[in-house]
Amino acid sequence: MIYKLPSKPLGGSIKSLRGHLGRQMGISARNGCRDLLVDCLRLSGKPLPELTILEFGNQRLKDDEMTDLHLSANKYVLEFYGADVVSIDLNGKDGAIAFDLSQPIKKRRWQNKFDIATNFGTIEHIEFGQLEAFANMHRLTKLEGIMVHWFPSNNMKLFHGYWQYSLEWAKQLSADNGYEILKIYEHDKSKTDNNCKPGIEISVQVIYQKKTNSEFNRKAFIDPMSQKGMKLGRRGRGRMRG
Repeated sequence: MIYKLPSKPLGGSIKSLRGHLGRQMGISARNGCRDLLVDCLRLSGKPLPELTILEFGNQRLKDDEMTDLHLSANKYVLEFYGADVVSIDLNGKDGAIAFDLSQPIKKRRWQNKFDIATNFGTIEHIEFGQLEAFANMHRLTKLEGIMVHWFPSNNMKLFHGYWQYSLEWAKQLSADNGYEILKIYEHDKSKTDNNCKPGIEISVQVIYQKKTNSEFNRKAFIDPMSQKGMKLGRRGRGRMRG
């Protein structure tokens, strides 16, 4: 499903932002993440200049028509339109703060601060410390804030990152932590990319809304009845099964 920008602008130059959102890496139209980003901006109910955004991983823009052309960082584009953006990535590139997301983020001024937190294909690359990465996002997102995830599905044939996740597991994470699911589905990239064969690249895409400030519930990571086991796949990759 393709989500359009609302007819009523979210902020000063949101119509110009549409052009930037059409050419992204990790947030591209081809993998469906562009629509996730646009939708969460709309769901926040705030204009861009009033938004605080947390980005896991330094996302770079990519032209969907010229797949090898990497453009400016997503952080810089959102900041250009007035948003307050914090990007965190171990590589420290594109204005990102160099930090290991598998470790707890303890900055007091960041706790319960962000209106939107995004994970467009970053967390699955953390081999150890999955639990802490998810807990970081939970703690730093404010009450009623939006959390956005793009996960590689455990139904995909392409092995991407260290971990893959089932749709059921994503629903269980919501139930364990009292998140409201605003959007959740599996996306087959072949439907938006003619160069991709069916079943090769399937993702779980989900938008949560945080409804409680209680501590992060770790059940989905440590309770075998909840996750039904974390099994290693080929090449040492793991799969989060629901």
